[in-house]
Amino acid sequence: MNNNKLKNKTKLITPDIKIAELLEEYPQLEQKLISYSPHFEKLKNPFLRRTVARVTTLRQAAVIGGVSISEIINGLRKEINQDEILINEMKETTPMNKPEWLNEEKIKIDYDATLDLQQGIHPIGKISKDLESFDSSEIFLIHTQFIPAPLIELFKNKGCEVYTDVSDKNDIKTYIQKKNN
Repeated sequence: MNNNKLKNKTKLITPDIKIAELLEEYPQLEQKLISYSPHFEKLKNPFLRRTVARVTTLRQAAVIGGVSISEIINGLRKEINQDEILINEMKETTPMNKPEWLNEEKIKIDYDATLDLQQGIHPIGKISKDLESFDSSEIFLIHTQFIPAPLIELFKNKGCEVYTDVSDKNDIKTYIQKKNN
């Protein structure tokens, strides 16, 4: 039993560790993580800590915060005496040019998630429910103040087309469309 406790405390910090898992294992790293980006201040919100942090990896958080994943991982590892690792910095794969399927006239719902997120309401439920009634030509537009990396990944994995426009850092627009089946 003591062996298992010892093993649990040596959990390695990697880009794919979930934020909640990291902070449950190493609560002393919370302030260090928050110091990397103002976006990470949201970790102090108990609701977001119980919801968003459970599905968001450090790699996704780096995209949200606009911070180098290598800087975050190795900074956190240094705090708990883990060796530095070499990390391949993955660039955002969102196309620079607007995709052909994106037609502003096809936007069925234009949803500003900023206020909901500030109040600790995660938009995934609303978006998922609303998208059920969409056909493949209709588009769901979400406004946020950060790149919603977990949400983008989730909908891509569900087979949707997703495009994020980051031209206005105060109004990040993410467009979601069901793919033709």
